[in-house]
Amino acid sequence: MNRQHTRTYRRRTRLGLPAAALALAAATFAAAPPPAPPSPGAPAPAHATERRAHAELAGLTLAPVAPLGIGGFRGTYGVADSPRAGTTDDGDFTDPDGVLPYLTVTGQKVTRTSGASARARISGLTLRTGATEWARVRPRAGSTGSLDTYAECAPTPTGPAARAYARSDATEVLVLGHLVAPGTTTLRVTGAELKHPSTVRDGTLTVTYAGYQQPQGEAPERARSARAGLRVHVTGTLRNTRGAIAYQGDLVDLRLGEVTADCAPTAPPSATPEAVAPASPSATPSPSASPSPSRTA
Repeated sequence: MNRQHTRTYRRRTRLGLPAAALALAAATFAAAPPPAPPSPGAPAPAHATERRAHAELAGLTLAPVAPLGIGGFRGTYGVADSPRAGTTDDGDFTDPDGVLPYLTVTGQKVTRTSGASARARISGLTLRTGATEWARVRPRAGSTGSLDTYAECAPTPTGPAARAYARSDATEVLVLGHLVAPGTTTLRVTGAELKHPSTVRDGTLTVTYAGYQQPQGEAPERARSARAGLRVHVTGTLRNTRGAIAYQGDLVDLRLGEVTADCAPTAPPSATPEAVAPASPSATPSPSASPSPSRTA
C-alpha cells in the first residue's frame, strides 16, 4: 500500500467514528418511549398537603403546693388533631391524661379539626382539687351561650390566609367563688376559702383571665397560621397560721378551647445530585475535507 492510500484510509477511519456515534444516539432517542402522563389518582407533592389543625377542649397545669395538698399535674382533655389536609377528627374524650378527676364538664363539649381548620366549644366547667373549687366557667345569667373558639388557615391564589376568634361574651368565670372580669384581678382569700384553714391563714392571689386570638379580628388576613383560646392563670402568696410565707408562685393554669391551624408549606427535601464520573478524554477529530477517490497502486 503506498503512502497516498495509507493517508486516505486513515481519513476515512477518523470520519467514520463520529458518524457511527451520531447514528447510535439518533436510534436511541427515536426508540425512547414518551413520558407517561400523571395518573389521576396520584398523590399531590408533599409540600402541597402540609397543613395541620389541632384543638383541645381543656389543658390543665397544677403546681405542686404542699400547704394545699396539691401534687404537680399536667394534661389535656378532648384533643382533636388533623396532621394533614383531608383528615378529620371529632376529638378524643376518653381522658388518657387523667384530667377528669380535676375537671367536671357540663353542657356542650366539642372539638373538631378538618384540613386546616379547628374549633372548640364548651358551655360549662368546674375545676377542683380536693374540696377546693378553683374555677368555674358557666353561661351568664339568662344566657345559653358557650365559649367558642375557631382557627383556620387556607391557601389562596395570593398566598395563605388565616383567621381566628375566641368568643366568650356569653360566659363568665369565677375563681374561688369570686367573679373575675377579663384582665388581671387581685383576690385576698382566707384559709377557709381554700379549704385548708389548718395550714393556711390567708393568701393573696393574682388571677389573669383573657381570651387570645391570632390574627386579631375575625376577618381573614395574610398569615400562615392561626391560634385562639381562653386562659385562666392563678399565681399567689400563701401565709401559714403564724403569718410566714408558706408558698409563693404559680398555682393553676387552665386553658380552654385552644385551637391552632397551620398552612405553611414545608419545602420538599432537595435531591442530592448523583456523582458523575468524568468522561475519559478523547481526541476530537479535526475537520478535514471529503476524501477524493483513491487510486489503486
